Amino acid sequence: MTEKNELVMWKPNNEIPSKLLDLEKYEWNENGFNIFLSNNDGTLIRFKFNFVMSFRSTNEQMMLRFDDKFGKLRNKKFPSYVWSLFKMKNSDYIEWFNEQHHNIYKNIASKLEHYVFVTEDEILEVINDNPPTIIVEKNNC
Repeated sequence: MTEKNELVMWKPNNEIPSKLLDLEKYEWNENGFNIFLSNNDGTLIRFKFNFVMSFRSTNEQMMLRFDDKFGKLRNKKFPSYVWSLFKMKNSDYIEWFNEQHHNIYKNIASKLEHYVFVTEDEILEVINDNPPTIIVEKNNC
């Protein structure tokens, strides 16, 4: 039986630093939805979604249930490891999203992914049927 809202590490690119990243900004405009994360060595990581089905942003202090899941995952699998990128399996958020459109888009429901971006102060969540393009820029100073 699959755990409800199972948090799974997502490592889409080996250039992404293995640490908790900072949120620089996120923007949604004619160029799509972009999330910009950075770390203290000057690396900037851009996650570019051409289109998103849904997203939400929540102050991490308001996400105590998420913190419980994050802490359990960290303690169980990665005791000295802090990470910012996850996917949520068997997601309540996707279930809620599917209910909102009365299953009109059920042909893509099985392709939907729930992406979770954890930063020091904020948790961003994105539902989409295509993964983002990832651009890593390293500051060579």
